Amino acid sequence: MADLNNKNDIKIFILYILRHVGYALHYATIIDLVLGDGAVKYFDFVECFGELVEAGNIQRCDDKAEGEYKVDEDFVITKQGASVADTLATDLATYIRDKSLKRALQYLSFKRDGTKVKLDIKPLYDGRSRISFGFERNEESFFLLDLISDNEKQTERIRQNLDMNPENVYKSILSILSGDADYLFQ
Repeated sequence: MADLNNKNDIKIFILYILRHVGYALHYATIIDLVLGDGAVKYFDFVECFGELVEAGNIQRCDDKAEGEYKVDEDFVITKQGASVADTLATDLATYIRDKSLKRALQYLSFKRDGTKVKLDIKPLYDGRSRISFGFERNEESFFLLDLISDNEKQTERIRQNLDMNPENVYKSILSILSGDADYLFQ
């Protein structure tokens, strides 16, 4: 993903993500969502986020909070911020908007219901790898998959896909096992 270096683009990007999430988030979560794909550098984020708060586009949920932002402090986009996001989001490259929003919503849906993705890759002596993948909720595993990849390149492709689309991988495997493979073609 291309880096966002222009402060206005970074601000629009932050507002775009918050606008589509639609509810208050911890500061640490916002950092994860904005920095997750590497489009924005941390110090640029901190500066732009502060300016958005000062301008009234984002507000603290605790009216009494002052000073530096705490990682567990909640923030929400304001009506003004939502309007700015709606008006200016088209200034961002479509692939940046779409990829980041998809990642953000995926991250939040897993986080909201407490689902954790478990991924463990162990290289084998002959260039293959054992890949263990699963989902866990409330400390209970509800899906486990163990497979052997043929080579390092395949292992890396599998790792990338599981990092980016664990929910789609899960749905695809279930659809094949249940005989409902039409899901894959929709």
